[in-house]
Amino acid sequence: MAIKIQYPGVRESIDSDVDNVATLFPDVGPAARELDIKPLLRDAKRQLHDEADYVREGGYLARYGELLADAPTTGCRNCRDPTTHSVLAMSVVVGVPVESLVDAPQEERDRVMNLCCLRCCCELFEFRLVQTDPNFANYRYDTDTRQLILLDFGATRPSGRPWPASSAGSERRDQR
Repeated sequence: MAIKIQYPGVRESIDSDVDNVATLFPDVGPAARELDIKPLLRDAKRQLHDEADYVREGGYLARYGELLADAPTTGCRNCRDPTTHSVLAMSVVVGVPVESLVDAPQEERDRVMNLCCLRCCCELFEFRLVQTDPNFANYRYDTDTRQLILLDFGATRPSGRPWPASSAGSERRDQR
């Protein structure tokens, strides 16, 4: 079992930390003084609070587990008890950091990047859930099974209506 433990006080300090960073914004330059950053700060606080809620993350971890259950090329951990708002219990996964593949054969590196792109397309067009923190630290690659393993679901967001319906509507508007 892998355990992710939140440092005490993190969730409680998010709002004040973001507000403190905001006090530095006018010092960045003249253009910054003209911008209304309140919506950005509100969204940053919401995002950070969501990422600090491990019950929420565990729910998305379980959902991705369902969505990827039959996927031969992509996998993720399983959420376990005792998950709480500050403790996330998960199964252990094997694999190497994606960035460690820099010396792998070009064919294998291409395959991994294709898996990343395929995963992104599945999130947008099929799952309608998007992991919005796509840095390489959130992935592992199992060199034995050749699976891309997703690790972190704290920044997951529903993506709204199915894209094909949205795209079709915008294409019709563009043709008018």
